[in-house]
Amino acid sequence: MSFTPKYYENYKFYLLACLLIGTLIRLYGLNIQSLWLDELYTIVYSSSGIPSLWEHIIIDVHPPLYPVFMFYWFKIFGTSDISARLPSAIAGVLSLLAMYHYSKKVFGQYVSTSATILLSLTYAGVYYSQEARSYSFLILLSIVSTFSFMKIVSNEKTSVRDYIIYTIVCILIAYVHYFGLLLIEFQFIYLFLNAAFHNKQEFLKVVLIQFLLLISYIPWINVMINTLNKNGGGKFWIQKPGLLLIAQFFGLVIYPGVISILIAFVFLMIIPLALDYEKFKSNLLSTLKAMNLKSPLFILFYLAIGTLIAGFIISQSTPILTARNLLTLSPIIYILISVWVSMCSKLSGYKQNAYILTICIVCFALVSPQFYSPNKEQWRESINYAVENSDNQTTFVTLGYTDYYKYYFDQIEIPKNSVIINKGDKDNITNIYTQMIDLHKNKLIILGAHKHKLTENEQNFLESKSKSHEVKEFVLSVVYIYTFD
Repeated sequence: MSFTPKYYENYKFYLLACLLIGTLIRLYGLNIQSLWLDELYTIVYSSSGIPSLWEHIIIDVHPPLYPVFMFYWFKIFGTSDISARLPSAIAGVLSLLAMYHYSKKVFGQYVSTSATILLSLTYAGVYYSQEARSYSFLILLSIVSTFSFMKIVSNEKTSVRDYIIYTIVCILIAYVHYFGLLLIEFQFIYLFLNAAFHNKQEFLKVVLIQFLLLISYIPWINVMINTLNKNGGGKFWIQKPGLLLIAQFFGLVIYPGVISILIAFVFLMIIPLALDYEKFKSNLLSTLKAMNLKSPLFILFYLAIGTLIAGFIISQSTPILTARNLLTLSPIIYILISVWVSMCSKLSGYKQNAYILTICIVCFALVSPQFYSPNKEQWRESINYAVENSDNQTTFVTLGYTDYYKYYFDQIEIPKNSVIINKGDKDNITNIYTQMIDLHKNKLIILGAHKHKLTENEQNFLESKSKSHEVKEFVLSVVYIYTFD
């Protein structure tokens, strides 16, 4: 690759910069945070045997592809924190490459580079590339499915290979997340109507794609229906969405926090309009007038609005709509923002890339503490602290989450002759204290997380029996240490 003498006037400079920075920050953050509750859920059940994995897959609120994939990943690469998160980081980096590769063919090199910059340095793309959950894969597959769909709609040099790739990606995204299924359903509606009324020679191909997806999804349809019935009517943690969800989604896909949102909104949406209002208005009106049913921008608006409205409607009886479930739309948002900025004549060409990269670096610096300081449950830190303050006369007690605590206990050497027990729902603290005495131990270290903590009465009882005590608070977790005579 050769640069001009003024390398900063070449879009390739900004593309390479965002790819390098985006890759580094995704890999750098893999082991900073302790695994949190949902990530431990992934590890505990995807590293278990097939029967146990299946039992949890059919009661989970997500399709099975990600946990099944992680099952085989753990078989090969183990279950360390980094190993658990690495697939998401890889999917995050591939998303950057896919964004540029696919969008360049539709929107040109400058808009595609701007969209790639946004994906590489905004919150959602980074955050979910550092989490052992399926959302990074959802973003990647959303990019590929959306642009593969747009190529078929355009009917420009569409080959059998394009249809095969699109069909495979549709099956994959449907089995990764239900909102992936919702996205491709809107794609299918569009393809079906377009083929029926405007492109009848492609009608059989479109029907075949839908038939293959239906056949592939038959094994899971009953489980999906049971999941909806089980969690319908407000029986799940998700609440009915309101208009506030739009702001939450914008904060998720761009940057969280009032200051970061304000900066991003003003500089991405208002400044380009204000720099050259008349020319901007002219470009915008020309773009709107040229739109038709096959226009890329029309298709993107259709997918975004259709998926959002459908999610709202379904959520009135079965709440399923959250900001992170709408991550299927994040690539669309990045493209639309990039197109918006490109309409400013003073930010044409490489200037829009430099402009957007500068904004993203500033905003990322503002929100970086949320990536690199503890903001999830500190299971790892609380267990490390407990073990550091233990001895061979210690009884460890976990308040629920037995398998999750076991994951971290298995990674650290605890003092010889110490004991680990779990406080069940029917156990009271008096019984726990009695067990400790019967085991001839004189130190009790209790670990709690979320709502699983000692009550005030339980703490008072142990304090009255102990000669010293300590309570160490961590993010969404706590360690109680009691020493007895």
